[in-house]
Amino acid sequence: MKHILSQLRQVLPGFLLAAIAPAVVGGLLTPIDRDGPTLRSVLGLFPVFYVFALWAILIVGIPAFFLGRWLDLIRWWSCTVVGLLAGAAIVFILQPENLFALSSGYVQRLLLIYGAMGGVVGLIFWVRVAHNRNASPHRDNA
Repeated sequence: MKHILSQLRQVLPGFLLAAIAPAVVGGLLTPIDRDGPTLRSVLGLFPVFYVFALWAILIVGIPAFFLGRWLDLIRWWSCTVVGLLAGAAIVFILQPENLFALSSGYVQRLLLIYGAMGGVVGLIFWVRVAHNRNASPHRDNA
């Protein structure tokens, strides 16, 4: 248990940093003002979307990280693919009825946006974790 908490402590900054991207994109894509997104609306929505992004990371990202560590597969491409799949999965977790509307243009756009965001989040996470490992004198193979 101590080893797991130690690993989590090492990668926690990566998870916290990675959650920024979907929070900003969520603020940009949420139509709250008639004139489109403003700095005020994006900053106002940022905490809400940041909490949702952390929730998704907690449910999908952390288990995926430990599975990847166990399989020794923490690579840029694996983090990006898992992020993409996790982002797409969030579409169905938040709105399960989307499973029955896959042919809908709306659901396809959601899959594209959330999947792309998830891929970016996975890549940001990998960059942070890889930088952390390269700076560490006791480096693992990843």
